[in-house]
Amino acid sequence: MKPTLYAGIGADLVHFNIDVDSATLIRRGTVRLPALIQYAWPHASREFLYVVSSDKMPKMEGPGTTHRLSTFRIGPKGELSPHGEDISLADRPVHCSTDIPSDHVLVAYASPPGLSVHEIKPDGTVGELISQQPDLQVGAYPHQIRLHASNKWAFVVDRGRNKKPGDPGSIQEYEYSGGKLRHTGTVAPDGGHAFAPRHLDFHPTQPWVYASLELQHKLSFHRLDNGRLSDPVCMLDTLAKPDAVKPGQCLGTVHVHPKGHCVYVPERGTREVDGVVHYVGGENTLLVFAIDPESGEPILIQRVQTQGMHARTFAVEPSGQLLIAAHKSPVNMPEGEGKHVVPANLELYRIADDGKLTLAGSHDIDTNGQAMFWAGIV
Repeated sequence: MKPTLYAGIGADLVHFNIDVDSATLIRRGTVRLPALIQYAWPHASREFLYVVSSDKMPKMEGPGTTHRLSTFRIGPKGELSPHGEDISLADRPVHCSTDIPSDHVLVAYASPPGLSVHEIKPDGTVGELISQQPDLQVGAYPHQIRLHASNKWAFVVDRGRNKKPGDPGSIQEYEYSGGKLRHTGTVAPDGGHAFAPRHLDFHPTQPWVYASLELQHKLSFHRLDNGRLSDPVCMLDTLAKPDAVKPGQCLGTVHVHPKGHCVYVPERGTREVDGVVHYVGGENTLLVFAIDPESGEPILIQRVQTQGMHARTFAVEPSGQLLIAAHKSPVNMPEGEGKHVVPANLELYRIADDGKLTLAGSHDIDTNGQAMFWAGIV
């Protein structure tokens, strides 16, 4: 199977083949989900894709009525076909992933905060819900759940409730076995009141973990020892002008390069008012941090101004030669910027040997009034 990009645009999951040599995308097909796509994760075999969707979105009133976990079979050219029955979920799913052998799929819910773990049957379909300990601690706003490569430890990234003093952020730690989670600890420097992690990623070979702090605009570096994370070893600024933060500015997700020599995070500088996204002078950049091979500490080596705005998600192609950034919505530019609309787009960047990025191409995306809320590569 050639590398394939999937982009969730509203309820449509669009399939693109990636030509790595020419750094281009070839649009192939679309499947429709029961509701708006939130996140997706591939089976370890790369034969199946698990997708969570919901009709409840941030800033929407009411609980919503449709929250689903869907399974698709992945064909030899990346084409998708429904596989088994959709599973109803308790509330809006924010993130999903599988354990390392894909024996279970794990789902994180933000409001109300919660987790669910579901069996994956030998044929790839989703089976029974796995019961967990009563009152399992998950934090105030779970935004990601990930399994370490050992398959022994799980981590929930708890973004917290913005700047509410009663709901600080944290990273929650668990022992994991056979779909069961046992809470073992919490990382929350200074009580988590200036710690709002969005996502984390693991180094492929070393006990190093990198987290993006959404509201603090920092890349946080932690060491991992037998399933326990250290407090941040360092937290590095991601804004060029950290003392002049614009409304709506936030840090995005984080990915370590497959070779483990660098780590990437995007800054997103737009503001949504009444469903319309505007540029108000924020920073829209991709940041490249080299990873010190001895200490694991990140070092900023490049800040790239993107052409699109608000890269909510991005992915690194498995060979490590391309990075693809998904800018989620059209953005209205103000009069002073030569009033016009910057379209949603997919930007492709060549990755040099040192991890630095060079823009190689851009594909404008007609989102038809929806948001390109997630994109990823299988």
